[in-house]
Amino acid sequence: MKEARIYCAPPEAPTAEFFPPSEVRPPTAVHVPSSDSTSPKDASAPDRAAGRRPGAAVLVFLGSIVLALLLAEAVLRWAYDEVEVNGNYWGRGAFVADPAAGYRHAPGFRGRAVRPGVFDVEVALDDLGLRQADRERQLAYPRTLLVLGDSFPFGLGVEADESFPTLLAAELNPLGIGVVNGGQTGYDVAQSAAWGRTLIDRLGPDAVLLTVFLANDVSGAWFADRERVDVVDGYRLSRSRWGPGTALDRLRTRSYLWKFAGGRLATPIEGRRRRGELREANRRAPEAVLATTVEPLRALAAYCRERRIPFNVAMIPPRKGSTRYDEPFRQALASAGIRLIDLTGSFTRAEHYFPGDGHWNAVGHAAAARRLVHAIAVQAEPATPRVAPATASGVR
Repeated sequence: MKEARIYCAPPEAPTAEFFPPSEVRPPTAVHVPSSDSTSPKDASAPDRAAGRRPGAAVLVFLGSIVLALLLAEAVLRWAYDEVEVNGNYWGRGAFVADPAAGYRHAPGFRGRAVRPGVFDVEVALDDLGLRQADRERQLAYPRTLLVLGDSFPFGLGVEADESFPTLLAAELNPLGIGVVNGGQTGYDVAQSAAWGRTLIDRLGPDAVLLTVFLANDVSGAWFADRERVDVVDGYRLSRSRWGPGTALDRLRTRSYLWKFAGGRLATPIEGRRRRGELREANRRAPEAVLATTVEPLRALAAYCRERRIPFNVAMIPPRKGSTRYDEPFRQALASAGIRLIDLTGSFTRAEHYFPGDGHWNAVGHAAAARRLVHAIAVQAEPATPRVAPATASGVR
């Protein structure tokens, strides 16, 4: 038998009436994925990851900075006490605001005064903010001498029993004269005079001695430094600081890292600014600059004269021995009838000062006491009754 063969004709191309020319589509290529190919969906994933990567890197960077700052804060807290890291003599709570003088030492303060590598002394203040452990005993003597001024009478850097007011008391007590130390660190002459009036009203002394350190008291009065200061958490802060009254103040007074950086970065900047201001003052006549120092002394002398209280001014020299204001200051006090005790020839040796600091050491305070004890004018009898503490104004 013959095989039957079936012939199938090839399909005819579609006619135009079924697929018009405009609808004819080219054949679509079919993509067959292979083992080394990536689908379009998968190919976009790296792009999205790359888009997220910069933001994640920023977060990691910021987190690293925060962690480093926290670590630095922890290390500083482990290595330093607060007063040491501050680098400006005082720690938290050393000052309070004062309506007359701008600020003063905080009543009842207990702490340390530190200049790293130079001195580190304990400081205890009484209920008026005075460095005076026996104020009532000194006031019980028939006559009382009130000592005013800045960090020199306060005894910054030495123990309380090494300060010249305490040494004066040891010499004058047998003569029936008590000595009260009203010194406040950081004061210029205008502040010392304002604080002096408060203490005169409160304590009723029989004589007043105000010390003037012309190396910086004059410039402090000239530039009204007391008006540039706010007291926050017992710290003196510049009113020109960034963000006063904000969380930045908490950082300034609480963060060891902030204090450490401020003491080593901000302090030199402030020093340059200060030197620029001093150059500005030095371009003026000494008499013009001294006016802001002499006027408060005139006013305090008149205040004492009304109460028949002898008023003395002691001029303390800087380490270098003299300033451009010395002679004009002597002449101004002479014309005002104010008695001057000139110490400028008594302290010309480095042994009187701390190395790297302009304050007297114990040797300097002892020399000051010897020089002053025979020069202070204290009248024979009390001139005015004591003012009872409850009636004193300006002191809490």
